[in-house]
Amino acid sequence: MATPRSSDHLADATTGVPYWPQFPFTLDMPDSSSPHDGAARQIVDSFLVRFLSLTRRRIEIAQAQDGQYLRPSDPSYEQVLDSLAMVARHTPLPLLEALLRWRESESPKGAHDASTYQKKLAVECIFSSACIRFAEYCPQEGITEKLWNGLESFVFDWLINADRVVSQVDYPSLVDLRGLLLDHVAQLLGALSRIRFSSVTERFFIELNNRRVDTPVARSETLNIINGMRYLKLGVR
Repeated sequence: MATPRSSDHLADATTGVPYWPQFPFTLDMPDSSSPHDGAARQIVDSFLVRFLSLTRRRIEIAQAQDGQYLRPSDPSYEQVLDSLAMVARHTPLPLLEALLRWRESESPKGAHDASTYQKKLAVECIFSSACIRFAEYCPQEGITEKLWNGLESFVFDWLINADRVVSQVDYPSLVDLRGLLLDHVAQLLGALSRIRFSSVTERFFIELNNRRVDTPVARSETLNIINGMRYLKLGVR
């Protein structure tokens, strides 16, 4: 059973349920009460019609092809991500809520076999690719500091725990898909660093400092964390 090791994560490792990285808190949105809120949700709902249809197809094909379908460029999906970028500029908060709800609803529950984990990884890959575009185009003031921190924690959680969550010994057929997800979360961290460089690098050094002990696990986690910084961007948007 995988045990969470991210320094900020509060998941219970004693329940007997295999660990799976989560967004670190539930995003509760207030009911829309103003015309502006209603219009924002209509924009997001319009985007979701295409997003839901296309992502469902991508997950199904990815399962049939062992995840390989998620690697090549898909013009239709790129168009959806372009639409996501426009929505992120203007209505970021309801968009992030919708993405989190989609992730929760599509990720299978219960079974812990290779087929289930394959779908869960496919969902995480799509969620991460959507969050990359979100982070690239969302105004810094578009969501709260708590939510930005949540995205950072989601990334570091996967960087630290991926080898344990999807073990090469237990799930050798999923190693490539796990690698694709790790590349996506590294890209997401790079996108976050454009506007949150200080926060991202501070978290990086905290996690490294927590792993100063010389053990195989600590060395492996340290290498994954360092590798996850390869898309780091120095700049102000």
